[in-house]
Amino acid sequence: MYLRSLEYFRGLAIVFIVAGHCYILSEWQFPTVLERSFANVLTAGTALFVFISGFLFHHVFYPRFHYKTFMTKKLWNVLAPYLFFSLFGITYALTVHGPYPEFFFGPGDSWWDRLLRPALLYLLTGAEVWAYWYIPFIMIVFALSPLFILYIRASLRTRLSLFIALLLFAMFLQRPLNNLLVAQSVFFYTPVYLAGILASQNRQQLHALFDKREGWLLAGAGILALVQAYTYTGAGSMHAPPFAWNGLDINILQKLLLSLFFMLYLYRFENKDIPLLSALAQASFAIFFIHCWIILALIPVVQPLYKAVPLHPFPALVLNVLLVLFLSYLPAASIKRLLPNISKILIGW
Repeated sequence: MYLRSLEYFRGLAIVFIVAGHCYILSEWQFPTVLERSFANVLTAGTALFVFISGFLFHHVFYPRFHYKTFMTKKLWNVLAPYLFFSLFGITYALTVHGPYPEFFFGPGDSWWDRLLRPALLYLLTGAEVWAYWYIPFIMIVFALSPLFILYIRASLRTRLSLFIALLLFAMFLQRPLNNLLVAQSVFFYTPVYLAGILASQNRQQLHALFDKREGWLLAGAGILALVQAYTYTGAGSMHAPPFAWNGLDINILQKLLLSLFFMLYLYRFENKDIPLLSALAQASFAIFFIHCWIILALIPVVQPLYKAVPLHPFPALVLNVLLVLFLSYLPAASIKRLLPNISKILIGW
């Protein structure tokens, strides 16, 4: 059963992801509690994508799951675009000798230390561009699909117990520093993926439970964002070395509530046509790959402009998001039209 509301959710999710990266254009530092609360909601939007992936794994793939067919599609539709864009990303990283040169480049001047070693490590981690870590992570999640099949077939008590245990572990573990350790990302986001699966399995019950009361989920997410703003001076997910105590990350709880809110609330529009959200959803993967490059290109242009024409960071952020979405969608739509037979392999759309 096709769910239009999930398509709309995916369209909103890519807006969150782009917005969470656009604040650097206006150099917003979130100095106040209110601003940090807003940033806590806005940033770390990748969790929304992970929740949707878990939901769709159960809703779409599980009824007719075949591991080889599933992984073949993911290799062509997810990994292939990543390899295409990584040609640009890794070339850029090798040219500027970064980011994180201390982790990727060897101590010598050989081809291995200067080119082959960093190229391979960048490819395996996605660290050449800040958002690309998601692809090595999600490909591992896809490869672990047989475990998620077992999870789906387990008893409700087992599923809930495992979800709660992994969620508590993720809150303690936190995301890896600079998103470099892919295995840590897998452990951190696995409960979000499981939450998507559980939401799909219990969709009717959730709709009945929160019928016209979805706002409580949004309020809960807002309260968690405010609590985090009072207790943590950064914004978004917390990052730490593996097994190093750094407090508990409650942003993941907030994103779970936000995911449930969007899943349930947007169902009200299941039979309504919202072309803008549909367009964003269809192009979401291409926008994901392209928006990083658009932001990098805009930084030397936009940042001096904001310094010359003072503008509060919030309206600046709105303008940045609209501009980056438009400039990311435009080349994606052009490639889709010009190369319809191979565009999905190149850009994921």
